[in-house]
Amino acid sequence: MTGSREIIKSALESMLYVWGRPLPARDAAKVFGLTEDEAVQLFLELQKEYEGRDSGIRIRRIRNSFQFITAPENAEFVRRLCTPVKEKRLSQASLEVLAVIAYLQPVTRGRIDQIRGVKCDRVVEGLIDKGLVESRGRSSGVGRPILYGTTDKFLEQLGLESLDDLPEISEEGILRQEREEESIQNEELETKMKEQGNVIMVGMPSCGKSTVGAALAEASGKKFLDVDDVIESQEGRTLQEIIDADGNDYFSDAERRALLSIDARNTVIATGGSAIFAEDAIERLRKTGKVVYIRIQESTVEKRLDNLDSRGVTMEKGQTLADLYNLRTPYYEKHADITVDGDGREIADVVAEICKKL
Repeated sequence: MTGSREIIKSALESMLYVWGRPLPARDAAKVFGLTEDEAVQLFLELQKEYEGRDSGIRIRRIRNSFQFITAPENAEFVRRLCTPVKEKRLSQASLEVLAVIAYLQPVTRGRIDQIRGVKCDRVVEGLIDKGLVESRGRSSGVGRPILYGTTDKFLEQLGLESLDDLPEISEEGILRQEREEESIQNEELETKMKEQGNVIMVGMPSCGKSTVGAALAEASGKKFLDVDDVIESQEGRTLQEIIDADGNDYFSDAERRALLSIDARNTVIATGGSAIFAEDAIERLRKTGKVVYIRIQESTVEKRLDNLDSRGVTMEKGQTLADLYNLRTPYYEKHADITVDGDGREIADVVAEICKKL
């Protein structure tokens, strides 16, 4: 430690004065050869000294950073001196989005959109530009969407030491009204979806047909059927075992037989990636409802399909995933009644878009 305790505390006061914004304890510690914890303790001692002598200047802690502020009881006098002053206020939309992020962080943009019922891309970007919100890595969900959280500047602007100082409110409190409104909307949606018959999911392997299909079925009150399960049940073996033992042509025939055997109503049907080539079977299913194509980029397929040896994907010798993508995409587009993008999105987002388009 360079210098006595009182000398260091005096220097810390000067540093706080010239720094202006919150001073991280770790940065101050480097000046004196201290550990961050030692610097924090010195700042806390200073904080108590200022409070003890009823000074008009106080020291506020923001996580492990410290800042000079005026005493709260003098706020009215400071206001009179500084009036008139142009206040910059956040819009109502910004305040709502900021509240959702503050209480539910880390949270994805899709979840924010879902809660507010509208797209919030620009609002989130505006909060990032203002330094109140930052990215916190990526979710482990489908598409690995970005997670968002609040910054130290958010704490500074609200006069909080940490997120623990936020007023207590449960997620239920934030979402209660939204859930009541959603309950009514979901009842109406479920009725309409039941009237519309089947939903047939198509798309490249790994696009999320089964995952999104199951979620869609739950959201709309429909049953769910995975055609891969039908094939395996009829053949008594796995998809890969069928391909390995009998080849691609036999598998295609087995897939077509499974598709033609389906006699379902009010069901979300997740087909295999190659089912689209059984055009007569797809057209037969299409008469019972709508075909939904989940579109993803070729690069996404390459990234997700790291288990081709066991996945049950029919590929000819020498054929690449790029070849497969280019071959199948026109067929998906040809038969699709509805197309939704699946890249970089949460399942709930994709399901909501399908419901809206249906």
